[in-house]
Amino acid sequence: MEKPSLITPVLPSVPFTIHEAKAAGLQQPQLWRRKDIDPVSRGLYRPAEWTFDLSSAARALSSVTPGAWISHVTAARLHGLFLPPMVGRLE
Repeated sequence: MEKPSLITPVLPSVPFTIHEAKAAGLQQPQLWRRKDIDPVSRGLYRPAEWTFDLSSAARALSSVTPGAWISHVTAARLHGLFLPPMVGRLE
């Protein structure tokens, strides 16, 4: 039987997928017990202290959804394109 590691896995400081968590050495039940991690959606987690960042959120959401893509206003904001006032500001 293999001994459990005493080293606490280092997780990203941005939203991450269950596959990224497993690569860091954590299994799903461990994620549920940690107070410093919040579940966001199926297979998607974020650090509890994470401050919203559109680029990080878009990366994680598209990673957890095969075939997903970012479009329209979100893509324009990510690329720093001009948006008309009626679209609103992201702040």
